[in-house]
Amino acid sequence: MNIIVCIKQIINSIINQESNNKRYGLNPFDEYALEESLKVKDMLKAKIIVITMGTPDAEFILRYSISKGVDEAILLTDNAFKGSDTLATAYTLFKAIKLINNYNLILCGKQSPNGNTGFVGPELAEMLNIPHITCVKRIKSINNTVVIVDRLLDIGSEVLESKLPVLLTITKGDNISRLVSVKGRILARKASIKIWDMKFLNMESNRTGSLGSNTHISKKDENNKQKNKEIFTGNASSIAVKIVDKLLENKII
Repeated sequence: MNIIVCIKQIINSIINQESNNKRYGLNPFDEYALEESLKVKDMLKAKIIVITMGTPDAEFILRYSISKGVDEAILLTDNAFKGSDTLATAYTLFKAIKLINNYNLILCGKQSPNGNTGFVGPELAEMLNIPHITCVKRIKSINNTVVIVDRLLDIGSEVLESKLPVLLTITKGDNISRLVSVKGRILARKASIKIWDMKFLNMESNRTGSLGSNTHISKKDENNKQKNKEIFTGNASSIAVKIVDKLLENKII
């Protein structure tokens, strides 16, 4: 069983105690994906590779992953990757996974807090031409040919089955992050991190970074959240009446 986990470094995350980096952290949804991969490794003989696309300092989340039990880590870094939207990011991951070639299961976090689109996983699966299941909260069972998962719905959940290879995007479930052992810390410090750039990936410059992105921010209004802001005071009953009146006034209800 060969598992690939795509992870992302984010700013101002809740940092795990094992990390000494105070500014950056691992995307919490990727933490769930990482734990699901390790649970599969506990059940089966499996090799786990983690991939991240980012600046050189993203190496620390790769070493953190190795300290948990990951076997191999790859950093995709190049100035040409700057400004990538979800499509360009998925394409860069696609090129890396095509180089790895040998995989049964790909796991991604459901989304990242700084974007909240949830697009990268499905886009990557489409590029690889493999099935995908989103919002998976638990891998119920897996063998070398089939996986059965619990998929979170707006109300309740459903059980789905897929043939391998498949891509799963993982959300919060029973995947509570395990603690790092002393042996894990030592292995992480000594581990060799593979670094792949655009040239190594044999990528076209117009498929990555801002050139390869179909999404562009034309204007950012930092004060937008403050517009039309109104604070109601009083007890609960009077506040409720004021809110209803305001909703009626604006023809929302």
